[in-house]
Amino acid sequence: RMGEKLRHDRKLVLVAVAKCGNVLEHTSDEHKNDHEVVLAAVSNNGMAIRYASMSCKNEYDIALTAVKKNGHAIKYLPQWKMTEQLL
Repeated sequence: RMGEKLRHDRKLVLVAVAKCGNVLEHTSDEHKNDHEVVLAAVSNNGMAIRYASMSCKNEYDIALTAVKKNGHAIKYLPQWKMTEQLL
């Protein structure tokens, strides 16, 4: 688990999620809502989408990247018309 001080360091978080997407779970809510951080996380591990904010889950490029990386990630996305676009 990331130390409290480290989990708020954006540069460190970016490096960490790029190497292990599931680290997103242990970051601050601010990072879970940060497009670049979430995209880096799902680029490494599509299932990291489950830890992203709803706002990020609704972003097409993040959702598409997650599903391309791991098709099972689709179950963590909101059910709206984007789901059709992803398929």
